[in-house]
Amino acid sequence: MSGLFGKAMRFARSPAGRRALTKAKTFASSPEGKQRIEDARERVQSIRGGHGASGAKTPAAATEPPPAQSPPPKDPPAPTP
Repeated sequence: MSGLFGKAMRFARSPAGRRALTKAKTFASSPEGKQRIEDARERVQSIRGGHGASGAKTPAAATEPPPAQSPPPKDPPAPTP
């Protein structure tokens, strides 16, 4: 476990790591934390072009008008004999 994951696990088990995890959990459960997490999730989804697991549209996609469609081409005039 000397790789990056092992180092992260060792930090998580240390007193400083436990304090950091407690602080992160407290922030994530606060209203401000929940809003910042939601904002970050929406930014990532808009970059990736996805709508997430719930299928909800991002704010930009929800307010965007549908693409304009051009009318079908007209038939050329019939030749006169």
